[in-house]
Amino acid sequence: AGEQTDLGWPVYVKLTEVGTTSLEAFTEANTGKIIRILVGSREFSRATIWLPIPSGNLHGTFSSLEVATDWQQTLTGKLPTAPCGAWD
Repeated sequence: AGEQTDLGWPVYVKLTEVGTTSLEAFTEANTGKIIRILVGSREFSRATIWLPIPSGNLHGTFSSLEVATDWQQTLTGKLPTAPCGAWD
């Protein structure tokens, strides 16, 4: 986890090249909507898409160092590929 800020404890994620391309296309097509980043059934992040995200760099901010560390450990392992998509 990163250094604590006024908002909490940050965790940073760098997507693969395929993930970056998929996320950019998804965010470009869904500007103005809410995006939820899920890892399994756990919500890593939720935000309104204001602009496409071309960088593949994501971050979540959590209320405690323990929660941020748990996320960092989860995200450090190799995770299965998951599609970008929208569900009603």
